[in-house]
Amino acid sequence: MSEISKKIKALRLKYNISMDDLAKKIGKNRATIYRYENGDIEDLPMSILKPLADALHTTPAYLMGWEECSTDTIQTLPITKIKVPILGTVACGQPIFAEEHLECYVDAIGNIHPDFALWAKGDSMIEARIFDGDLIFVKKQEMVENGEIAVVLIDDEVTLKKVLYEPEKSRLMLLPANKNYLPLIYEGEDLNKIRILGKAVAFQSNL
Repeated sequence: MSEISKKIKALRLKYNISMDDLAKKIGKNRATIYRYENGDIEDLPMSILKPLADALHTTPAYLMGWEECSTDTIQTLPITKIKVPILGTVACGQPIFAEEHLECYVDAIGNIHPDFALWAKGDSMIEARIFDGDLIFVKKQEMVENGEIAVVLIDDEVTLKKVLYEPEKSRLMLLPANKNYLPLIYEGEDLNKIRILGKAVAFQSNL
């Protein structure tokens, strides 16, 4: 059971809310609430996250772990909304040709402050709960910490992968989150081909 599912169940029981009542408040059915609490569905779209948090008398940030908060001292915080440009598609698989193209704008809700968004394409990041068709929110930055997920430009191609630095070996590895894919490894002069465009700070799933 994940931390998100534990929080949902704990808050529902704390406020004596039945599964049926919670389902009705967010426009879902009892089976969906059961799946939330069992950890079968962890990637909550923004359209569900806010009503679910309201029904449980908490905030989206608390449910998703964006802030530290005790369930005994739950506070209601203002939810900010900003317009984020969608600039195209990023590969969750083999890198694809990078051509920045403004498709439209999307609202980002919560405490994240992304600079742009990209549609995920492929299945190489499914073990990080990022699926084909998800919307990835990205914060522009040239470096990320080891193990963080980044949008990476390789020559004229772009991909979404976990980043692992090995400075003692002059090596950078781009790791998929799918055992069916091999890591992309760059050493020596090949490192000049690599440029990190930003860190993936959130995603919006169609689930």
